[in-house]
Amino acid sequence: MDASPGHPVLMPDGLYVPVNLQAAHPVEILLALHGYAGSGSGILKRLQSCADQYGWIVVAPTIVYRDYFDPVQLRIDAQQNLPIVHALIDQVRGATSGLELAPKLLVYGFSRGAQMADRLSMVYPEEIAAVAVLSAGSYTLPD
Repeated sequence: MDASPGHPVLMPDGLYVPVNLQAAHPVEILLALHGYAGSGSGILKRLQSCADQYGWIVVAPTIVYRDYFDPVQLRIDAQQNLPIVHALIDQVRGATSGLELAPKLLVYGFSRGAQMADRLSMVYPEEIAAVAVLSAGSYTLPD
């Protein structure tokens, strides 16, 4: 995975590094979490122009969600998916040698991804700079 400035990266796992990335200041990582019927590549396509404009690295994994109306399945999703997403961010940080990265994440979630974004901010609050959620739908508090 070559995630260095000047090399656009658009991968099946949903990683994008703008071509004209200015590394004069710490680079923000935006974690984008798609909705129930969406995909990482779908949400990434909608955010590329913002990434180019603001100089963000975007990480947009595709997540297979369970039934969001069932609190038990929501908890299982959180228990299984949050550590995987957290590890993915660590991998991206490790693969971007040569760039100074902002210490905290920007997180955006839409629909089912908004629920995951909320939970991520509760589980890893010290690692999150800001969270923007849209259309979270049903919601249950994690255990």
